[in-house]
Amino acid sequence: MDTNIAVIEWSPSLVRGYDPLSRQTVSGKSVSDVLGKIGSPRSVGLCLGRRASLIRDVHLPDVGKQEGRMVLKIRLETLFPAMEEDLAFDYVKGTHRSEDGVLATVVGVKSEILRKALQELRSAGCSAEWVAPTSLGAVTVARALGHDDAVVVESVAGQFFVDVVRHGSLVFSRSTVDSGSVEERHSEVLRSLAAYGLHSAAVIAVKGTDLGGDVRVVEDGTLQAMATDPLSDFNIELPEDIVHRAKARAAMKVRVAVVLWLVAVAAGVYVYLDRAGMAQAYATAAMSQQSKRDKVKQEMNDVSAKVKMQEGNKASLDTAFAPSQPITDVLTLVSNTLPEGAWLTGVTFERGKDIQIRGTAIRGETVSNYVSELALNNRLRNVVLQFANNTEIENTPVIQFSVTAHVVGNFPLANASKQRAKTR
Repeated sequence: MDTNIAVIEWSPSLVRGYDPLSRQTVSGKSVSDVLGKIGSPRSVGLCLGRRASLIRDVHLPDVGKQEGRMVLKIRLETLFPAMEEDLAFDYVKGTHRSEDGVLATVVGVKSEILRKALQELRSAGCSAEWVAPTSLGAVTVARALGHDDAVVVESVAGQFFVDVVRHGSLVFSRSTVDSGSVEERHSEVLRSLAAYGLHSAAVIAVKGTDLGGDVRVVEDGTLQAMATDPLSDFNIELPEDIVHRAKARAAMKVRVAVVLWLVAVAAGVYVYLDRAGMAQAYATAAMSQQSKRDKVKQEMNDVSAKVKMQEGNKASLDTAFAPSQPITDVLTLVSNTLPEGAWLTGVTFERGKDIQIRGTAIRGETVSNYVSELALNNRLRNVVLQFANNTEIENTPVIQFSVTAHVVGNFPLANASKQRAKTR
């Protein structure tokens, strides 16, 4: 990634821009509006807002970039079950190593969202040097203050952003409506830590975000960090762009091979004509050239076959991201059913498995009412309360509970093992 270039943060509802030379941060309703305010640059770094991208942390083998992408392609179905269409993704490896491998941050975005952002940028007469989520800047913010584990919070245009950094890698990112209440912001930080399973971490607030208590305050936030110190070797690309680049490389190899073969043929013709006569040399050169052309044609056919195989893999992925009930609808159902006095701490939903709902409530009857409401909904079956344990949060008695249910129509992918075998 290029450093010290202007960056644009794109989201469906708000566009922000930052120019590192003038240290000016602006916002607007469109990309062209924001570009005009920062000097109309011809190229920028494109940052995706938190609502436009998904963050996952995984452990990967310590292999090269392309090998890591191949491993992730096999695991995309489990990493991003909410995606219904083709997916654009990239990852960045951290420095933390364990027996499971190297901790890495995987970022996924629906291709249609990325196409829309890039199209708006092109319509404004600008190109993207790279594409990355704004939340990755939290790693730079935490590292600048010497923290490997930190929570970076920022309030922007009525939204409250929470980014969790663990072992020097971004592992969790959340965006919610900012009520402006210090207590509610503090509670949101605690909920984010609990959702990832952390008990505590350094809290870093961007200037202008009142969080109260003993927190570190920094002048620049994640967007500014992406402009001045972006992560290297990271760029989210559309699937069709990756395929097009592979075809271009293959075509270039073929053209170079043809040129080299023609040069070799010409040299051979010249030597042969000089020694054996023009007629015989011409016939030999013609036969040799035809053989080379046939060989090039065969190699082009081989490349085309490989491209078709990759297109088949993409078609399999497209089929994998088409559940009977979209995950967004199921999440809306379990959230809207939640009664007052209770809140969710985590939801796990995988293809072909029961949904697991974890939460905390003030009273036991609240949990009972919630389970009853879920059981009455015809979109769920076999609603079971797994446990409801009494505990305390900051000396306040609460009940932590877990509920499982079968989502109607959530069947396992019939040919999942076969598709994985083909991908490998």
